[in-house]
Amino acid sequence: MISYHFKYFTMKKSTYYLILAFVTLILSSCTTTLYVPNAVNTPLLKEKHEFKATIGPNNAQAAFGLTDNFGIIANGYWDKFKSETTTNGQTTQTLNKGNLYELGLGYYKPLTKVIVFETYLGGGLGNIDFNQDNGTKRYDVKGTKFFVQPSIGYVDRFLEVAITPRLSAVKYNGLETFGYSQKELEEEFLVKSEVEDKTWLFIEPTLTVRAGFKYVKLQGQIGFSSKLTKGDLKYQSKLTSIGLLVDIAKWYK
Repeated sequence: MISYHFKYFTMKKSTYYLILAFVTLILSSCTTTLYVPNAVNTPLLKEKHEFKATIGPNNAQAAFGLTDNFGIIANGYWDKFKSETTTNGQTTQTLNKGNLYELGLGYYKPLTKVIVFETYLGGGLGNIDFNQDNGTKRYDVKGTKFFVQPSIGYVDRFLEVAITPRLSAVKYNGLETFGYSQKELEEEFLVKSEVEDKTWLFIEPTLTVRAGFKYVKLQGQIGFSSKLTKGDLKYQSKLTSIGLLVDIAKWYK
């Protein structure tokens, strides 16, 4: 009984610090960029018909075991960021909106009672809408994204931990700009041909931690994104997210 209460207290304390750490990271990582990596969906399924879903401040994820070894995942990401900067007495307001929706199929296999391997392949469509000073300067661009993400993870009733090195490929199209001079387009890396003529590759290793009990866990994720393609593109190198996970499975019984 004493060991159970100690474990429960330790879990509550760990969950508190997990919330504090990830909220701090999220609040400090809001930047205006052309590419922002979305949260990695690492379900760590263990059986057929297991269902997992995560909801966070700007993303939603779901996964379902189609068979004993094959699963499907779905991701939704949306963000809206406002900022104000003052230079030489002049205040500039910026509104940046973006969204991304993905589907993926994959293979998973429990290697032991608590160790799971999985790999998913998928893709999706997204959009970024940047507006500065009520449209004085703005741009809009669409994108297609493909990804492959192998994971190895630990799963039990109280804790889940996963390491995932995701590889993402992004192709932009339909870039429209307004109010920029040619020099500004070059300085902001918004030249249409330079953005659209390449497929931008990113390596995005992440660490995912979930803590709770059985069907409900708090999820936190941290990682970074590093551009592999030569060329200039504004992107966010930090990858952080927090959310609440619901897991419906028979193996808990």
